[in-house]
Amino acid sequence: MDRLLALEDEKNSRYRKRMLYLIPFNFFALWGTIKYFQNVNRIAKKFWPKKQKASIGNFFLIGTLQAVFFTTFYIGGTLAILGINPAKILTQDEEQ
Repeated sequence: MDRLLALEDEKNSRYRKRMLYLIPFNFFALWGTIKYFQNVNRIAKKFWPKKQKASIGNFFLIGTLQAVFFTTFYIGGTLAILGINPAKILTQDEEQ
């Protein structure tokens, strides 16, 4: 049992070192999100000027695009910092 714990600890040690880099990344992501929402009207006028009118379709389209962008940025950045390749993990699961 102790040997298994030591192997698991050794395996996770590389993630512990990289987790320290997540602190500035999270602060940057939070700062960027706050700045985005402070300037959302100006950004909307620049990037989607014809979608300014409030409607369910516009809300769904723009909201979905924003959600996909922020989720991709945050999860992709976290995986990149930790050095995790999700495609490799998925192919390993299929082989087993």
